Amino acid sequence: MLLNKKIFTKGFSTLEVLVVLVISLVLATIAVAGFRGFKTNIKTVKSANTLTALFQQARQRAITNRIPHSVTIARGFDSAGKRNIVSINSIDTTQTPAKTTLIRQEYLIQEISFMRPTNVTLPTTSTAPLPPEDVFQPGKTFMGMNTAMIFFNIDGSVTSTNYFPSSNCNPFTGSFFISDAIGGATTTPNPNLTRVVSLYGSTGGVKTWSYNNGTYQTGNKNF
Repeated sequence: MLLNKKIFTKGFSTLEVLVVLVISLVLATIAVAGFRGFKTNIKTVKSANTLTALFQQARQRAITNRIPHSVTIARGFDSAGKRNIVSINSIDTTQTPAKTTLIRQEYLIQEISFMRPTNVTLPTTSTAPLPPEDVFQPGKTFMGMNTAMIFFNIDGSVTSTNYFPSSNCNPFTGSFFISDAIGGATTTPNPNLTRVVSLYGSTGGVKTWSYNNGTYQTGNKNF
């Protein structure tokens, strides 16, 4: 004789479904925020790497070709509506006036800013290594300017205002801060995404830094 068996299946309660949805929403929010930080971090890292390479190229060309080279950083917008333009020019001092020739021009990633965010500190004294002055800050070399021009000389040194041995050339030591650009939903840049490229006047040496919770670490940390 066959017996009729009733199979009872229990579904999810409304409360259980709501708990799962809330957890999923929280995890998705964390993932999106982390992904945005990762994308921006890649942008600041790549921009710092590009700027470092351009500085090194200008210095090497100046030494090898025995003519000064200038590097111009334009953080304002050009006629095409783009910003963050870095260009290298050679300067032929045998001609009067000196002839400049464009060697290379790069548009850095648009979603970064050449600025030190207010939430990134730069102490004047510290027992730990620090980048030299932020050149766009008040009282510094390019205060209030949207364009900075520096010169790499045939001895490898770096000057501002003019190339060596011009009488008005000044040894240049300073830093360019690269940060998460403010825009859209971003009101305050994430300080730990900030990267720094420093130049040291007498040698023309280039050093990169990353900022991490109030301290500077040498090297362009990727993550």
